[in-house]
Amino acid sequence: MGAQMAHHPRNGSIDILKLLGAFGIILFHSGAPYASVGLAALPMFVMLLVYFGVRSPFASTANRLLKIWVIWSAIYAGLKLAQGVISGTKFELEFEPWMVWTGTSIHLWFLPFCVLVLATHTLILRHLSDRALISASITVSVFCLFAAQGPAPIPLAQWATVVPAACAGLIMARVRRPVLPALVLAGFGTIAWLLRFTASSDQLAIAGLTVAAAFHFPTKGTALTDCFGPLSLGLYLIHPAVIALSLYAWGAGSLALFFAASTISFAACLLALKVAPITIGHARTRKELS
Repeated sequence: MGAQMAHHPRNGSIDILKLLGAFGIILFHSGAPYASVGLAALPMFVMLLVYFGVRSPFASTANRLLKIWVIWSAIYAGLKLAQGVISGTKFELEFEPWMVWTGTSIHLWFLPFCVLVLATHTLILRHLSDRALISASITVSVFCLFAAQGPAPIPLAQWATVVPAACAGLIMARVRRPVLPALVLAGFGTIAWLLRFTASSDQLAIAGLTVAAAFHFPTKGTALTDCFGPLSLGLYLIHPAVIALSLYAWGAGSLALFFAASTISFAACLLALKVAPITIGHARTRKELS
């Protein structure tokens, strides 16, 4: 979900894909039909964030992602405290040790994970040759594919499912045609799924295929599509809170919950874009501030 560098024209297809992916995540957490397909957006987001993050200064990217992580960890910590007051639950029961790595809501885990990947690239991986990076990526991806099939503690369980996508993003930033690594990831996921590696393999395949399509069929960015990036991140960040509240009115596992959560979350993101854009990863330009 990282922003493209200023000297590269925006590819509207990527921004459209991000927004569709955000709704896919809401579909997954709503438990609606075909919910598992929506989770393919997570490796897609990681792949794009790593790809664009490698092409940007590490300090600025890390600062932006960690700032968002801290803001939303504080927001969800406040919500947990409020929930504890309402339910009479002890405050210490609302928080877990793994939150040090993920934030106060588990869905925030991908933000520090991507910073860790980009830091590893800055310190170590960028010094590797293309062949060495590809070999290391294949080895680590296969290991994580096996690891994802069994139980693992948080956040290692989450990390294992998207490491192949992160590796694909690193390689995409090295080659002239980023479509090819994305297609390789799609093939990797497809083969793994055929071999009955059922955990996350189909989602990797879908993520690789959709990202490849967005790069192969670019569209000119517009003022509208430029907003889709921060809106997609905002939808991802806010939707768990909206779903938790919406469950009181709509039952879980229903399209009604999906549409309600999507509508309310989208309206909240539009408001955030106007009054507090930093919360959804968007910084006002000088023109917007004047």
